[in-house]
Amino acid sequence: MRKIFLLSFDDGTVWDKRFVELLNKYGMKATFNLNSALEDFVWYFEDRFPVRRQKLAETVEQYLREFVDHVYGNLIKAMQERGLEALQEKILDTYQKEKASELVKTTLTENCLQVEVSSCPAVTHLHATGRTVSSWYVYTTTTVMEALAEKIGAKFSMDSYDEATGKASYRICL
Repeated sequence: MRKIFLLSFDDGTVWDKRFVELLNKYGMKATFNLNSALEDFVWYFEDRFPVRRQKLAETVEQYLREFVDHVYGNLIKAMQERGLEALQEKILDTYQKEKASELVKTTLTENCLQVEVSSCPAVTHLHATGRTVSSWYVYTTTTVMEALAEKIGAKFSMDSYDEATGKASYRICL
């Protein structure tokens, strides 16, 4: 029998690091929702102890790196075994599943994977449905790709990014 436990609490405090350590210790997964409007917010526990939210970028990066470890474990293993070819296959597979294969081009050499995206399907969808693309979108992509690259001793570089369309050029090199 599979058991599921759901807990909701106010996140974004310095105590979250300890909470994440406990989650990792027991092999549990979690999703954190961050409120960027409260980046510099200070509240007082029991009206005596000041608690500051971590700087938002640091909190988001910590979350994304945990996300990579939990969600991309199989990809990381494949990258460690087969190198950048495994990442190339994952990127192409993702765009195929989004029915957007024509929007991405990859070039794999012995030491580098170059990726060219003519427009991002998610950005296009958000615009088409009247929503605004978060200013954190490129930061999210960059942090996830950096974390994946680091798992195999590679370096990630975002060469160009257009916020209006999601057009991007990036590379991962050993």
